[in-house]
Amino acid sequence: MNYSFTSHKTDDRSNVDLALYECGEEQYHPHYHVGPAARDYFLIHYIDRGKGIFKTKNQTYEVNKGDGFIIYPGEVVYYGVEEDDPWHCYWVGFHGMNTLQYLEQCGLSETNRLFHFDDDSLLVENMSSIIQASSDFSIPYIKSLGLLYIFFSLLTEQHNKENNHFANISKENIHVLQAVQYIQHQYMHDIKISDLADRLGFNRSYFCSIFKKYMMVSPKQYLMNIRIARACELMKHSDLNISEIARSTGFNDPLYFSKIFKRQRFHSPQVYKSQELWKQEDNSIAQK
Repeated sequence: MNYSFTSHKTDDRSNVDLALYECGEEQYHPHYHVGPAARDYFLIHYIDRGKGIFKTKNQTYEVNKGDGFIIYPGEVVYYGVEEDDPWHCYWVGFHGMNTLQYLEQCGLSETNRLFHFDDDSLLVENMSSIIQASSDFSIPYIKSLGLLYIFFSLLTEQHNKENNHFANISKENIHVLQAVQYIQHQYMHDIKISDLADRLGFNRSYFCSIFKKYMMVSPKQYLMNIRIARACELMKHSDLNISEIARSTGFNDPLYFSKIFKRQRFHSPQVYKSQELWKQEDNSIAQK
């Protein structure tokens, strides 16, 4: 058994695009099972040897070599092996505000729990690399996170291959995902929502409506969430002062930055940084 908890997990899921929570691999023994139990994060298992079952409240699935399944936060599930051909499996747990969108790209949902790989060498290599990177504290967390994005890319490519590429993904959703990617990459610049809508060929009103439909927040609020989340990371991992952090995350006015930061974090950036309040958040999470 190889089991790894990442030390960078966070419970601030509304402001994090995607975060690794746990990962590992295990050789199950005959007649071994897990549950019934629930978790507060998403969890994907992939079976590279053996066979078993996966049970949700409403359905039972037979899961064999090459199959994977998704568990949603808060749901009670049961899975394991009942016969003499036990699983060897890999798993990865994650959360973040864009998780549902990434899962949709992979073809996964609460009504479509399984995926399959015929040639799984790339997927197994990727999941093994995630485990190795998250187990070695000398390796920067960003590498584990990058490998997690590659994991979703592999699942998406497999889904597109099986389903005529983007046939099952709505055009609206594709445009929203393009907007999300643009904001994530360009948040430190002066982004105007009207200009972003123009880039995608929409008027501002319609763009805002479809963005909120899929992301549950307006594009302006999403941009602010990303900027504040990045600002918190800079406070944790850099020596930049508050004005430098503000400018580095797209706020030209440090006073406006402080106003938005306090609205989201309930403390001024000066207090949050000087008192290292993220440590209290981390301790609170660790005690759960």
